[in-house]
Formats: sequence, structure tokens, C-alpha cells
Amino acid sequence: GQTEDHPLQNGVHFSDYIRRIDVPQSQFAFDLKGQQLRYLAIEPKRQEPLKELILVNDCSRDRSAEIMGELEKRYDNLRCLHHQVTQGKGAALRTGMTLARGRLIAFIDGDGDLRPEHLLRCLADLATYDADGVVGSKAHPRARVRTRARRRVVSAGARAMVQLLFDVPVRDTPTGVKAFRRELVADVLPRTVETGFLFDLEFLAVAGARGWRHVVESPVELDVHRNSSVDRRSGVVAVAAGLRCRARFHTAAGRPSR
Repeated sequence: GQTEDHPLQNGVHFSDYIRRIDVPQSQFAFDLKGQQLRYLAIEPKRQEPLKELILVNDCSRDRSAEIMGELEKRYDNLRCLHHQVTQGKGAALRTGMTLARGRLIAFIDGDGDLRPEHLLRCLADLATYDADGVVGSKAHPRARVRTRARRRVVSAGARAMVQLLFDVPVRDTPTGVKAFRRELVADVLPRTVETGFLFDLEFLAVAGARGWRHVVESPVELDVHRNSSVDRRSGVVAVAAGLRCRARFHTAAGRPSR
């Protein structure tokens, strides 16, 4: 990868005071033996275009197919794929990931809850942390999620259930923006079978069992729409995944490859 220089200014990006001093470009994390640790994120100056963009339409009943057709005429790097029958979110992701040709493969849900900038951030974090994968996370300390308290409780309970039943390397599995290196996808994708909302959890669980442990979380900002079926079902889906997938998980995972 390539590197960039970003000068850090005292009082702007960080503070050299032992006691807690808030500065505009970083956020207080926690106190460690009398010294403050802070979160600092810097966006890269270099903006590289996506070399390939794949849109998968899983028999949407709105104007998605029409809009995709119009966009495909305007952008040379855009490929639009259409399922003939409804197969589910996991099947749509599998279609796109199977046909993707880049060395980095990323995806984002198309319901509009997550901003496209999160996709670029996940791709940038792959290089920043030299990670095998990056997942958008509502559980990250810097995530900003605006939703009902009941949904937050359900999501927290579902995450706890997943952690008990699966040795996944991250805390939040269903959030719909992720990026992976091609080598990981090539190893893990053929070992997955889920076609619906369980796909994300299965993919990450198999990846962890196969030895792909360097998967990091990236904070997301999320305004949950009332018509978002992904968010409304995420807690129930995660619990169902634990009960449904646990019995066959080790067979799918196979022997660790790394």
C-alpha cells in the first residue's frame, strides 16, 4: 500500500496534558493509570475511484431495476446483476462477491440506512490496519446510532448470544457494510450456505474458524429507518442463527487454513 503524511497539532488532534483536556479532532476514550487515551481518526487525502462497482437486484418491487439500467449506461465501471427469483440478502452478496475481480472486495446494504462513505472507510481501514477484513460496527465506541431503546436492548442481547455460541473476531456481525481481502473471500465463501440474513454471521464465523482472525471494526453512523427490515430483524436473526447454524458450523468451517 501507499502512505501519506498527516501533521498532528497539539491542542487540535491531541493534548499533552495528563489531566483530561478535550480537543476538537479526537475523542476521549478512557483513563489509563492517570493518563488519557483518545480516539483519533484521519481521512486520507488521496481519493482513489472504485475500479469496479457491482449492483445486485434481488427481485426488488420498486424502480431499482430501471434505475440500475440507467446508471449502467452512464458508468463504465458499473455492472448490474438481476436475480430472476427472490433468493435473499445472502444470495445477493454471494452473487456479487463471486463475480468481483478486485483484490479488495467490499459491500454495503442498499436500503439507505448506511452512507456510502462507510464503504470507502472500510476499504481505507483495510490498508491502515493491514487487516484481513473490516466490518462496520454499531458496537464500536465511536459509533453513533440513533434508534429506539428497545432495539438497542435487543441488539445487545443478540450480540451476547452470538459471542457465546460462536468464536467470531468482532462484536457486531449484521451491520451491512464490510470489506475483505480477496484471499479471505476465496477461502471462506465456498464454505458458506446461507442465502438470507444469516449470511454475515456465518461468513464471519467460518472466517474466524479458518484462521482469519485479523478482522477489525469500523464505527458507523446510523439513523434507523422505520421501514428497514434489516435493522428490525437483526436481533431476532442473530439469535436464530445461533440455534440454526451451530450444529453444522464446524463442518462448514473445516480445518483452519492459517
